Amino acid sequence: MAHENSLDDIFGSSPPELDAPVRAEPSSAEPSDLPSLRRQHVTAGYRDGTSSSKGLHVQDGFDAGFPVGAQMGMRAGTVLGIIEGLLRGFEDRSGPGAVKKPARGSTAPTARSTESGEANDQEVAELRRQRREHIRSLYQSALKELDVQAVFSGGVKEGATEVVPAGQGEEKAETQLAMKGDPVIAKWEAVAVVPRWEENMEALEMKEQEQGEGVKGGQAVEQS
Repeated sequence: MAHENSLDDIFGSSPPELDAPVRAEPSSAEPSDLPSLRRQHVTAGYRDGTSSSKGLHVQDGFDAGFPVGAQMGMRAGTVLGIIEGLLRGFEDRSGPGAVKKPARGSTAPTARSTESGEANDQEVAELRRQRREHIRSLYQSALKELDVQAVFSGGVKEGATEVVPAGQGEEKAETQLAMKGDPVIAKWEAVAVVPRWEENMEALEMKEQEQGEGVKGGQAVEQS
């Protein structure tokens, strides 16, 4: 009994925490380098995906959208050119109307005719000034509404909600851009009366061509 008690004194009195190895509780926090590595891999993957997608689709998008943009740009440029030409013409001729020389044998102008002529010149100058200001106002509005972003947004004002027509979402992107831009440019083509100007330009070109052919024909006759 004394022997058992001595053994109990040796092994039984040891603290309980020494009987089994102490296990550390698993930590839920990630090591400090894992979030940084995750961000680096996400950034690299996004960059590689973007580069690969550009190589596959940018050229196709350019080939499809370039004809639409070129056509819209030519139409808008024609409208702006016509309005700007009219404005420059009125600015260059801002003075009174042409002075008519009196015919031979006519009497000297009286004071009354001189006063009426001056009043008429003032009316012509005022009318020209009003037309010039009207054209300048049109030109400023055309510059704003025929801007690239304004044309391809369908003329929607900032902050307004765009209404997409039924079935338009199924169209290709370049077709949607053409559908949005055509009404905006067509409106200004009607304001500038583009068809009439094009007819006048074609008539002038034909006249110049005929005159050039006549000059060449005359030179050929003289040489013969």
